[in-house]
Amino acid sequence: MKKRLNNKGQSTLEVSLTLIITVVLLYSIVKIWFWSNNQIVKRQLEYNDSRVIAGTAVDTYKLVWPLNRAPELKEKDVLFEPIN
Repeated sequence: MKKRLNNKGQSTLEVSLTLIITVVLLYSIVKIWFWSNNQIVKRQLEYNDSRVIAGTAVDTYKLVWPLNRAPELKEKDVLFEPIN
């Protein structure tokens, strides 16, 4: 009879520790989740503040379009002569 009580006490202790560890783990996951969400918002706000607003009077950047222009093609560049 005494062994049965010891087994019951051990299982109660194991379940209690498992529940405590599970709650701490879930709490940690939620805290990390909120922290990462706040970091994304903070980084986005800093990025938006660092950008130059298009069309403002203080905008001194001159946009060159297209940025990478290919050289003009001539007919001699396109056509090739067969090797004899």
